[in-house]
Amino acid sequence: MFEACERRLVLSAQLMFDVLGDQALELHGGVSIAPHIEPIPIASHLQEAHAATGWDTVQQQFGLTGKGQTVAVIDSGIAWDHVALGQGFGSGYRVVGGWDFTEENDANPYDDGPMGFHGTHVAGIIGSDDPNHSGVAPDVDLVALRVFNDAGQGQLSWVERALQWVHDNRNSFENPITTVNLSLGTVWNSNVVPAWATLEDEFQALFGDGIVVTASAGNSFQDYLSPGVSYPAASPYVLPVASVDDDGRLSDFSQRDNQIIAAPGRNIVSTVPDYVLGRDGKIDDFAAASGTSMAAPYMAGASVLVRQAMEMIGDTGINLTSIAGHLRDTADSIYDAVTGQTYDRLNLERAIDTLIPRDNVGDTFQSSAQFDLATSHGLDGWVNTLGDRDVYHFTPASNGSLHIDADSSWLDTLQWSLQSSSGQAIASGQLDAADVNLVAGQTYQLIVSADHQIGSFHLALGYVPQSTSGGSGGGESALPPVGDVTNLGEVDYWKQSLDAGNSLRVQASQDGIFSVQWTNHDAPSGSLAVTRAGAMALRDSTWESETLRIDLDVTAGQWLDIQLPGSAADHGVLTLANVLTQSGSSLSLHGTQASDQIGVDLSNGLKVRFGDIEYAYPTGTIQQLTIDAHIGNDELTVVGSAQSDKVDLRTTNSTIENGQIHIAIASTEQINFNGGGGADRIYLYDSDGDDTLTARPHSAELVGAGFRFAVEQVDRIYIHATGNGQDYAYLYDSVGDDRLSIRPQFSSMSGNGYFNYVSGFERVYAYANAGGNDVADLYDSVGNDRFTTSGATASIVGPGFSSFTRSFEQVNAHASSGGQDLATLYGSGAQTQWQQGSDFIRFSEPGFTREARGFQSVDTFVDGQAHSLASESMNGAVEWKSGGVGSGGVGSGGVGSGGVGSGGAFLADSPSHWVSPSIGTSTDEPHQLDHRAVQPSEFEPFHSPLARQTLPELQVLRETRHMSDWLSERLRLTDETLLVDPDSEFALLDEIFSKR
Repeated sequence: MFEACERRLVLSAQLMFDVLGDQALELHGGVSIAPHIEPIPIASHLQEAHAATGWDTVQQQFGLTGKGQTVAVIDSGIAWDHVALGQGFGSGYRVVGGWDFTEENDANPYDDGPMGFHGTHVAGIIGSDDPNHSGVAPDVDLVALRVFNDAGQGQLSWVERALQWVHDNRNSFENPITTVNLSLGTVWNSNVVPAWATLEDEFQALFGDGIVVTASAGNSFQDYLSPGVSYPAASPYVLPVASVDDDGRLSDFSQRDNQIIAAPGRNIVSTVPDYVLGRDGKIDDFAAASGTSMAAPYMAGASVLVRQAMEMIGDTGINLTSIAGHLRDTADSIYDAVTGQTYDRLNLERAIDTLIPRDNVGDTFQSSAQFDLATSHGLDGWVNTLGDRDVYHFTPASNGSLHIDADSSWLDTLQWSLQSSSGQAIASGQLDAADVNLVAGQTYQLIVSADHQIGSFHLALGYVPQSTSGGSGGGESALPPVGDVTNLGEVDYWKQSLDAGNSLRVQASQDGIFSVQWTNHDAPSGSLAVTRAGAMALRDSTWESETLRIDLDVTAGQWLDIQLPGSAADHGVLTLANVLTQSGSSLSLHGTQASDQIGVDLSNGLKVRFGDIEYAYPTGTIQQLTIDAHIGNDELTVVGSAQSDKVDLRTTNSTIENGQIHIAIASTEQINFNGGGGADRIYLYDSDGDDTLTARPHSAELVGAGFRFAVEQVDRIYIHATGNGQDYAYLYDSVGDDRLSIRPQFSSMSGNGYFNYVSGFERVYAYANAGGNDVADLYDSVGNDRFTTSGATASIVGPGFSSFTRSFEQVNAHASSGGQDLATLYGSGAQTQWQQGSDFIRFSEPGFTREARGFQSVDTFVDGQAHSLASESMNGAVEWKSGGVGSGGVGSGGVGSGGVGSGGAFLADSPSHWVSPSIGTSTDEPHQLDHRAVQPSEFEPFHSPLARQTLPELQVLRETRHMSDWLSERLRLTDETLLVDPDSEFALLDEIFSKR
């Protein structure tokens, strides 16, 4: 006996168990039959759900993400390679483990069943980290426990084993399992456990473990129209979850009882496997589904955030009772007219806000809290919100040294700073110890904050009056007299050769990292010392590559004293840099007013070089790097990672990103990118002036007034001339066989392992001089165009564009877009062999073939003289009305003997650096494109907005390797209208080439 399930995503019932136990279970929502799927505006529905529960306010105020916990999803598995779910399986990924309890009974719980998607959708609601479709707890880890097989059927015993597995493995991962989600159920509508239930022992064990189990209440309310929930939602050891719509009322399908808490369950957008929306090779699809199956994981994520807040405030013994009780105490009440009862609805904002302590310390000097150095040996406080800071003030009775040691279990970005009462910076630190010299009678303010985190902290304070401290900063040498110091003033970057042993004073130009580097090739010995005003000296005596280095945190305007090692008899190079600022996982580099040399290396973690100073960060430490080179003629050189780097270079702002880091670049005139491996994608954009592109296999250089972009060792390069000006593109072939395609708006050159694409250039020159058997296809515009070929050269010119080719073994010119098009073909002599058909004329000579197809008029010449061909009709052709002598072309009556004149002379328009062509032979027939159409997907592919549009780019993209089968199945071409929107081109190419 089974409960019927809706077989569509938009109304998704929970998975259903037969009441008799180990029977085959029907998986709901067959993804191949969804005849009335409606497009769902993703952002609005997801934002409405989060706004209704207060989740967005929780993120803005507190930033709780579920980090440090694991949720087990007992369902149809998880497509863990989804971009929003970590793209991997096992330690170090978001989906840390799991098991398949179906007939397969293995460690591969992937959501790949033809009737699947459910578990992946549930997992995304809990923990998607996509910025536009975030789950409730985007940093939580996940465990995939598969209890539904490829046919969408399951057995009760599989779920029982999965629950036992959770109990046995609750502490087997880096972060403990704290929550289990069950978006499944049986035919049942009651608030008591059925006599045939077999899961209660396992539920009771998990309850004792402190693990929260959320279960969907059921989707069959219209069958019962009375209070009650499905099983296992009826178990006293689980939290039953009903569904509410966007308006806050109970969903009409949702079962309900006085034990439920309701959460959003209508049109919830979340992750789905690749095959659900057409298997396009990009695991980044999202779709909307409805049901208590969607409400339960929303509640699971909410319980994770509540547990996180409870742990922050020091609660112990956290379990289902404490979490569910708190959620009910803070819930909204909703009245249901059908049952005449009032039910609880999740209010996540209130649930979290009532747990976080109130802020009782002001964030300004005027509202600061006072403490006494003589009696206070520590401070315990809270950073209560993401923008909070706590300010304390004190006045020492005597000169002395204050020892500060900061500690926090929650704030790994904790920062403290010591300032005068007027705000002048004196010292700062993080989770480390520091000593600061204080002056009697002066009032100080101690400021504590954290970057995008909340939590408790402790500052251990120890004050030693001057009478017992020795007055020298704990045994370090005192600062040299001012008269013996060379004052460099404010410094952002400075490098100079100096005598060893010098004493210098510098002022920091900005908050951030100040680096002092001393290199002495003559006498690498002694210690480098740097002292901040009022603090102990920092020393480095460990020489590496004849260099000493000290990095310290500074505030703008802070003075530093530097003591170089050695004596004046020796010499070295001192380099100072104050250009870098770190805030948590974000790093900012600020250039100087000079022409800066900047380097970034992504090949092994992150290395940032500014001039002669280099900084290294382990992989994953820095997720955001911002580079603003300021003024000057600055140059940035980037070495890519082994991942798939996406590079977008523009004359305004540029970006480079991969799965681990995002780099934003501004005010940088020259950018060089060297691919480090992986399927990199490079996009170059021109300026509003006249620009020149040179593109070779795996490399390209785009140059214009005030900028230069250069890339190398990459396989795919897309260059767009979207600005004004007259732009020139020069394309060069490889030593192998290459394919060129030229259209009025865009062109491409491709060969073994590379693809170069250009669009919007007024003039394109292509050269096939390197070798191989190279083929060029030239296409006309909708206006009047002219194709001309003479031996090794060929060109096509039309309104607003001109393209020139040289040394291609085969050139095919196509005139099919409209207009009155003329082809002029120049043979060289007796070895010229001519062929013609109903719509083409072709001639061949040793080493090359030239063909014109579909032109309304064709002029042919041999040795400069008009050449007549045998009469043969060309379908649909009309005569070209040129001004030259003998302009008769291909008409309805046949081929004329076109003569020499303004319509027949070939004018070379090309650069002066031509080289002799490589000669080969080609007898290939012109490339024919197979336009095969497919039926549109039954689901709205949210991440593929161009998938159903007319795609004329197909003809050029079809030439790249390994693409023909996919394109012919996926895309259709119904006319020759060209896309002229560069953003559409960009999106199309981004989608198509991700399939490779």
